[in-house]
Amino acid sequence: MVNYWALLDTLDNQWSIKLFEEEIIDEVTQAWIWADTFVQKDIGQLEFYLDDVVLKEYDDNLFFFHSNGSMTYVDNQENEEYGGYWSQTSIDTILVTFADTSTENWTLVAKSEYDWTIARDGFNETFENVTYMGSSYPCMDGDSDWNDALDQPDSYGTLSEYNTAVNGCRVNDNQFVLADFTGNGNETSRWQIIDLWGIDNAVMAIIEEEVVFYSDGTGQFETEDEGNFSFNWLIDDVTGQVAMQITHPDLIGAVDLWDKVNQDGDYSLIKTFWLDPTWSNPAPGEDEAEIASGVVRFVGFE
Repeated sequence: MVNYWALLDTLDNQWSIKLFEEEIIDEVTQAWIWADTFVQKDIGQLEFYLDDVVLKEYDDNLFFFHSNGSMTYVDNQENEEYGGYWSQTSIDTILVTFADTSTENWTLVAKSEYDWTIARDGFNETFENVTYMGSSYPCMDGDSDWNDALDQPDSYGTLSEYNTAVNGCRVNDNQFVLADFTGNGNETSRWQIIDLWGIDNAVMAIIEEEVVFYSDGTGQFETEDEGNFSFNWLIDDVTGQVAMQITHPDLIGAVDLWDKVNQDGDYSLIKTFWLDPTWSNPAPGEDEAEIASGVVRFVGFE
């Protein structure tokens, strides 16, 4: 593996860096280029805190570090999980023991909001910190059962049942307001739909797709695999319910309702009522849709 860093700019103790990484994988040379901002600190100030932390490698393999000193390595290429252990040897260094009893010394050498650069036995590698930083989890009361084989719900709920679930899950009168989506009234907001997946108490936040709300009442779901899906939207000033009418030609008639039931830092915990006209086995009845729970994260205004 080869790493190159190019210093683009400095401001006080912050460095703007362009990074290049090259590695031979299965006899094929692969390279990555990206930019990041690092905070310059004395090495002793970087505390390597790993209790219930999830780190992702460049190839999407995952390390789950559990607070009891165990470690789970998930190889997404081979779809395998391996056990292991970790222990703190100094404030900035840990010893990682793999399933085959081999060991590595990991030293934290740089850290930004999401990217951690770690020296693994002297060779630098950048990991993405994908740990779910919230302490609250979705309220699943009233949720529809999902059929993985058919990729659709096994059962549906009515709008009345959905509203009952929303009221039962809501904490401290949390609800959306128009400014959450339009800022000063003319801004565009971007949100991430987050899927949570964990092993024991180490939970990762997976970005499933992004949703853009324009102040003119239009918007779009943005996905990597399936493209973008446009919609018209509005918010109920009294209940805070967000209603999205899908306008993409492949999903005419689809409707998505969002209700915020709790807030945890940057994360909004929501209930959703999603009607997909392509579902047919079984098809939803009149006034029926999938009731689900989830997490969304506000990214910012554009």
